Amino acid sequence: PFAVARSHFKDLLPEGVRIYEYRPGFIHSKVMMVDGKVATVGTVNMDFRSFHLNYENGIFICGEESVFDIGEDFRNTLLISKEVSM
Repeated sequence: PFAVARSHFKDLLPEGVRIYEYRPGFIHSKVMMVDGKVATVGTVNMDFRSFHLNYENGIFICGEESVFDIGEDFRNTLLISKEVSM
């Protein structure tokens, strides 16, 4: 997974995408938060296999305290991650 992910860095970084690598290990969670107000957590990847073949799923959270907790966890994870540059 590391080689596959890194193969896209050369296209993303020049476009302004900021990429951080979690150095203590590997995080396999699929979490998304929008504007600190809504979040999704689950097993689903954003690809055809997850949506149509593997029947993976997630939970949508809106207006709950747990959205704040997800943001806090993300910020703490960034502190122990390293930003990738060209």
